[in-house]
Amino acid sequence: MKKIISLIMTTLILVSAFFMSATVNGATDKNFPTGTVSGSCGDLYWEIDDQGVFTIVGNGPMEDFDNYTAYWYLYDADIKKVVIGDGITRIGSYAFDNCYNITEVDFGSTVQSIGVEAFRDCSHINNIVFSDSIKNIEDYAFYNCSSIEHLRTTSPLTVGKYAFSRCNVLKHVYFPNSKSIGSYSFSRCPSLVDADFGKATLNSFVFGTRELSVKTVVAGSLKDKALYNLSCLRTANIINADYIGYRALYGCNNLTSVNSYAKTVGKEALLLCTSVKEIRFHQAVSIGDKAFYELHRMETAEFGKLQSVGNYAFAKCIRLSTITGVSNLRKIGSYAFAGDTALKKVSTSSRLTTVGDCAFSNCKYMTGSFNFANVTSLGASAFANCQKLSATLNFTKVRTIGKQAFLGCKGVKGNTLGKSITKVGAYAFMGCSKVKSLYFPTGCKSIGKNVLVKKLKGVNINENGSVTNISYSTKGKKIAVCSNKGTKAQAYAKKNKAKFRLAVKSIKTNKNSYTVKRNRLITIKTTVNPRKAVNKAVAYTTSNKKVAIVNGNGTVKGIGKGRCSILIKSKDGSLKTKSVTVTVK
Repeated sequence: MKKIISLIMTTLILVSAFFMSATVNGATDKNFPTGTVSGSCGDLYWEIDDQGVFTIVGNGPMEDFDNYTAYWYLYDADIKKVVIGDGITRIGSYAFDNCYNITEVDFGSTVQSIGVEAFRDCSHINNIVFSDSIKNIEDYAFYNCSSIEHLRTTSPLTVGKYAFSRCNVLKHVYFPNSKSIGSYSFSRCPSLVDADFGKATLNSFVFGTRELSVKTVVAGSLKDKALYNLSCLRTANIINADYIGYRALYGCNNLTSVNSYAKTVGKEALLLCTSVKEIRFHQAVSIGDKAFYELHRMETAEFGKLQSVGNYAFAKCIRLSTITGVSNLRKIGSYAFAGDTALKKVSTSSRLTTVGDCAFSNCKYMTGSFNFANVTSLGASAFANCQKLSATLNFTKVRTIGKQAFLGCKGVKGNTLGKSITKVGAYAFMGCSKVKSLYFPTGCKSIGKNVLVKKLKGVNINENGSVTNISYSTKGKKIAVCSNKGTKAQAYAKKNKAKFRLAVKSIKTNKNSYTVKRNRLITIKTTVNPRKAVNKAVAYTTSNKKVAIVNGNGTVKGIGKGRCSILIKSKDGSLKTKSVTVTVK
């Protein structure tokens, strides 16, 4: 028994001596002033003085901890200030978690990374001096630091998720050179007014979905739902963005304008941004489905290199009157501009290949020039009730034209459906009063009802752009059919009591090559087959005006020595051609 008691007493004396010596984790008093608590942390050394100042010195990274495993955790309540010595490159995970009496942190000049939950629940920190060396603030690093009012550094930061979440009194953030801002990193910061993230990419829900105070944000690319539902946001400077993701600005209903060089704009990017009046996407190539859907106050949209517009992208933007920078368009999705009754002018180039269903339905004041030369598909009601549209039907590659495609387009002109058309939907050209005839090639096997009727009395279109009712009369003039004998088109013309005009099958010339001297004239003698073709007129063009020019009668004048081609093309819409060579000596 005496031995057991003696052993217990010896143990108590040793434990008492351990604490009396003021050493922790192997460090001794001789390294620090008398009366402090001190210890080692790997190759680093730390102390807490009698004023509550925690200082750590050495070179390299601090080790990571778990909850309540930092060597100084027994003294958490005594730490009031943290000083990180020069030479230390990382603050370990959970290093000061729940040190709730810390009011100030000095990160020194060499810290590059702040670990996970390093200062979580340090609710009295109000003075942080970030060094320019800091590059990475990890997840939850300053979570619930509810006394921080300002954050500022010019360092190229990457900020992890929830890093500053629940910083209740945080008002201003200035990270102008940051690279990436994590999801929910500033969520539940109800006092935050503005945040400058420079060119940083913002991840989903950076500000959460509950904040009602953020008015100004400067950022780079926006990932999906990055600024989701920030109803307080008034200014978003995203000029440096490469892309704007799905619902990135969804529900920002006080935002009035967007200015960006983003190349892609994702689906529903600005859905419910009901106060937006103007948008400028100077380098946007692609616009996703419903990106600007139903923005009733939007008046102008400026683009530079736009190639693709998604389904419903601008649908029901009832005040949109001006859209520029769409000359490079290749694809226009279904309902893309449906119901945009204030839209005035849209012009495209030969790059356009696809126009979807109801793409411009009920854009009744829209004028402009659409180049259909390379269009292969034209959707149903694509231009229904576009009464002011003055485009020319210059189809050469179109395969299908949907029903009601040009219903009520009394300003369109032209006479050809090209060589590739196989199907024309019902009512496709009803009400196109300026179209005198249309060429249907032999391969066109399907023609819907009332395609050729000119006398349209009225059209009803619902708010979504779909045709609900058509009032018309089959009596009176109809669009004439131009085609070859024995075709589906000829039978259709007969059945619908429309005029039939025999089309040109081929063009012949008396020679395949001609020679002319400079400043002299020659005439190309041209005939068309069959001789009973109704419209025998042809057009002449030269491949090189510096060599020779040609007039509408086929008279060629030599200009300069060389060789060029003269292209002869039928005018009846059949697109038949013949080329001859002209040499000028």
